Amino acid sequence: MLWTVLALLVLVPLAAWAGIRILRDPHRK
Repeated sequence: MLWTVLALLVLVPLAAWAGIRILRDPHRK
């Protein structure tokens, strides 16, 4: 249970940051 919450706290901001970065720089990887 605790690991699920910790994983979400880490993965959600990471996924959002990555998504924003991809949308802002579509030609870069």
